[in-house]
Amino acid sequence: MVGLYIHIPFCKKKCPYCDFLSYVTTDSKKIKTILAAVERELGLWAKDPYVSSLIFSTLYIGGGTPSLVDKEDLKNIVKKAFQLFNWDQKVEFTIEANPESLTKDWLDALVDVGLTRISIGIQDLTEKGLKRLGRIHSLKQGLSAIEMAKGFRQLDISVDIIYNWPGQGIEDIKTTLSSLLFFKPHHISAYELNIEPKTTFYALYKKGKLKLQDEERSENIYKFLIKELKKHNYHRYEISNFSLKGHECKHNINYWENGIYLGIGPGAVSFLPPIRGKNPSGFKSYLQAINSAKIPFWIETEKLDKKARFRESVILALRMTKGFNINEMEQKWGFNALKYYNSTISRLISQKLLILENNRIFLSDKGIRLSNFVFRELV
Repeated sequence: MVGLYIHIPFCKKKCPYCDFLSYVTTDSKKIKTILAAVERELGLWAKDPYVSSLIFSTLYIGGGTPSLVDKEDLKNIVKKAFQLFNWDQKVEFTIEANPESLTKDWLDALVDVGLTRISIGIQDLTEKGLKRLGRIHSLKQGLSAIEMAKGFRQLDISVDIIYNWPGQGIEDIKTTLSSLLFFKPHHISAYELNIEPKTTFYALYKKGKLKLQDEERSENIYKFLIKELKKHNYHRYEISNFSLKGHECKHNINYWENGIYLGIGPGAVSFLPPIRGKNPSGFKSYLQAINSAKIPFWIETEKLDKKARFRESVILALRMTKGFNINEMEQKWGFNALKYYNSTISRLISQKLLILENNRIFLSDKGIRLSNFVFRELV
């Protein structure tokens, strides 16, 4: 599988928990300048012999807030991507949107050029939670966005929520899930709040002005979330992702299976084996790179040898609840995980963080909660 990712780095406001690359602007001239550069970057990559030989299966437009962008400008980018590259007959095409900027006309336009899936950044369905998370949409807008998307029967609907935000109680998560499950979206991404460096929340936390959840409350919210989603037939196929049967996100699965992907736009990351590269993040530096008309123009590159790719494949596979087959991993990379990691895997199994069953290794329920620790042990 091969994926194409296009980064649209514009937001009306930076959320206090967000560490993704985005520019806070509604300046149409600035937006159009970057979009023109994105189109040019697509054209440059289409001339690359390796990329032009690939057959893409997924297109994902993320951000930022893609729903801020004029529908005709987005349509032009999508059309160009489909014209320039080779595609499977059935393409999964996802776009991200926020409730305050999502409109029926905008959705109509994207469906017209092949949209199959929408990911809506709801984050919470209580007024208390939206305020705490610094969201600029109202509860009414959040509910209306899901209802609007549901009106497009050809679309898979995915909704993002954040749990364990400061001050969240069990009644808050019950309210959010009750409201969300009423709509029966095809897919739910549930992210536990992490306080990331270079965010407003991090600065407040360091100053002692942000009180995090205590362990008991955090665990109770987590357990309720998992139990409730399972009760409503949402299969947990990755640490933070749940779907109804057959509605998993193929684009993200390609990442976790260590597949090939091309990233377009400021700060976008590409993996064209064995090279991983990252585009310039700054507005000016990205434009200068594109205007040089030379590829690759990555500011960061990493060439992964076979051992590094094996280790990375193990860690990425463990993000998925099915984990990996030891023999299949060995056939692909030439390393047996039990022998390569030796006592480390045995220790993680004895600590009940990993499970070895039917020649597969996967995270236990406890391991999922402590996944960052597990991954550090396996790097």
